[in-house]
Amino acid sequence: MLPSEDGFSFYDIDKIVRCEKEGNSTKIYFNDCTEPISIEHTIWEIEEMISGSFLYTVNCKNIINLNYIKRYSNNDGGCIVLKDGSRITISQYRLKQLVEKLKEIVRVC
Repeated sequence: MLPSEDGFSFYDIDKIVRCEKEGNSTKIYFNDCTEPISIEHTIWEIEEMISGSFLYTVNCKNIINLNYIKRYSNNDGGCIVLKDGSRITISQYRLKQLVEKLKEIVRVC
C-alpha cells in the first residue's frame, strides 16, 4: 500500500523493480512496463514502508528488487544491472552487504 494524491493505492511489492529518489519524492518503476509512479515520500520513508521484503537499498538514491538483478559489473566503479536494463551504482560497502544478503536468501531456498 502506497499513498497517492487522493488516498492509498495497492501495489504488489514483487512487481516493483526499483525506486529512485527525485528530490523529496520517489519514482517507483514496475516490471509490467507501466509508467512509473511518483509519490511524495523520500527514499528513506519508502525503505521503512517496505522493510522485510526483497527490496534492498543500494545507495542514497536507489532501492532495487533483488529478484530483478541480472548481474554485477565492475565498470563505472561498480554497478548492478537489472533485468530491465537499468544500471544502478553501488558502493563497495553496500556490495559486500548485498552479497551477504543474497547468500542468506540462497541458503534459505
